[in-house]
Amino acid sequence: MKNIFFYAIGCLLLVIGGCAKNRLEPIAVENVYGDPDENLRLYTDLIAGHAAGWEYVLQPKRLGLYYGFFDFLDSQTTYFFNDAREDMQEGTQVGFRFKVDKSLPVLSFEQTSAFANFALTTPGADTAFTFKKIVGDTIILEGNLNASILKLYRADAAVRNFFVEGNFAEQLATISTYLANNPYLSFESLSTPGEHIEVSFSMDAPERRISLSWLNEEKSDAETDSRFYAYSKDGLQLISPFRVGGVDFVGLKWDENLDQLFLVTTTGALVPLSASQTPALPLAALLGSRYSAVVVPNATNYPGWGSDFVVRRAAAVAGVSRWSIGQVPLNMQTITFNFSAGGALTVAIFAPHASAFTLTYNYSYSKTSDGQFKFNYGTTQGGNENLIANDLAPLLAQRINTDTFTVDYFVHPETGNLLAQFSSHEHPGFTFTGLLR
Repeated sequence: MKNIFFYAIGCLLLVIGGCAKNRLEPIAVENVYGDPDENLRLYTDLIAGHAAGWEYVLQPKRLGLYYGFFDFLDSQTTYFFNDAREDMQEGTQVGFRFKVDKSLPVLSFEQTSAFANFALTTPGADTAFTFKKIVGDTIILEGNLNASILKLYRADAAVRNFFVEGNFAEQLATISTYLANNPYLSFESLSTPGEHIEVSFSMDAPERRISLSWLNEEKSDAETDSRFYAYSKDGLQLISPFRVGGVDFVGLKWDENLDQLFLVTTTGALVPLSASQTPALPLAALLGSRYSAVVVPNATNYPGWGSDFVVRRAAAVAGVSRWSIGQVPLNMQTITFNFSAGGALTVAIFAPHASAFTLTYNYSYSKTSDGQFKFNYGTTQGGNENLIANDLAPLLAQRINTDTFTVDYFVHPETGNLLAQFSSHEHPGFTFTGLLR
C-alpha cells in the first residue's frame, strides 16, 4: 500500500509539473489521495506556491465566457484580474481559502470580495469551486452551486508581467475601442474566393458574442452562427470553434503593430479582418430578416433623397393637409415600409387636438436574385386609406406602386448613421432613404 501511495503522488506531480516526456491521462482529483487533508495541502502548495500565477477561463452554466489572471500572494490572498469589469482589469486584491468539503478540496472566495461581487452579478457563476481534474498544466474546477467551470492554466513570468504591468487592461481598452469604431468587419471566404463573411460583435457581458454571417446558397438571405467570447492576452478566445466553409476558427489574434484583428484557424493560419463603412452582406438579402422595416423620416429634404422624391413628397403633404379635424389640417409625417409578415406600408398622420393615427396600405413585395424590389399594391384597403389615396398618389400610385427599386446602404454624412436607400430604375430622380429597424 505504501508503494502504491507514493506512486500516486509521483504520477500527480509529473502531470502537474509537465516534466513527463509523454503526458499522462487525466487524473480525477478524488483518485489521487485517500486523505482529503493531503489533497488540500497539495493544492495549497501547488496553486499558491506558483509565483508566476495562473490564467483562468470561467464558463458559467447559463451563458457567457470570462478570462483573467490570479496572482496569488500567499495561501489566502490573490490579485484578481477579469476581462468583463473595467474596475477589475488592472487587478484587485481578494481573499480566498482552501478547504475540504465532502472529502474533496475546494477553492472558496470570500463573500465580501470583488470576486464574489462579480459572481453575484454574473448569471450562473459561483464563488466556491471543487477541484475535479488535472490535465497537464491545467486544473479544472466545478462550481458548487451553479456548476460553472473554472479552468486554471499555469502561467509563466512573461504572462504575469503582462497583467501586473497593466498591459492587459491597456490592450483590452484598445481592442474595445477598435471594435466600437469599426462595427462592420468582414473577411474573404477561404472556400469561395470573392465572397465575404460578415463579423459582428455584441460587447456587453454576459451576452458578449461574436457572430459570423454569410449568404445562403440562393443568395437571398443570410445565415448566422455565433459564439460567446472572452478577451485574452492574445486577443479574443471563443467558447468553441466556428466552422465556416469547411474551415475551423478557434479565436482571434490582436496585432498591436497593425492595429488589426485576425481570425485564427486550427492550423494557426491568420485571416485578416477588413473594416468598411457598411456591412459586407447586401442589404437586399437582409430586409425581412435582420431588418424588419425602413422608416422614411418626417422632413422636407434629407440626405439621399432625390429631387423627384422631394417634389412628390411635398405634393402628398399638401394633399393630406386639405383634410382636417376640428378645422385643423392633417399633417403627414413618417412613411414606414414593413418587410416582415408579408409587407405593408404605413403613413403616419398627425391630427392636432385628436390622437395621431396611421394609414396602412397593404402591400406584398417580390425580390429578384440580384436584389431588385417590386412592391405590389393590395386591392383591398381601409376606408381612410381609400379616402386619402388620391392625395398620396404622387408617391404611391405614380411611383412606389409601379416602379422597380434597388436598395443599398447609405451612410448619413453628418451623423454616420446607417440608412437604407431605395432607387427607382424607371425614374432616377426618385430615390429616398430611411432608418433601418
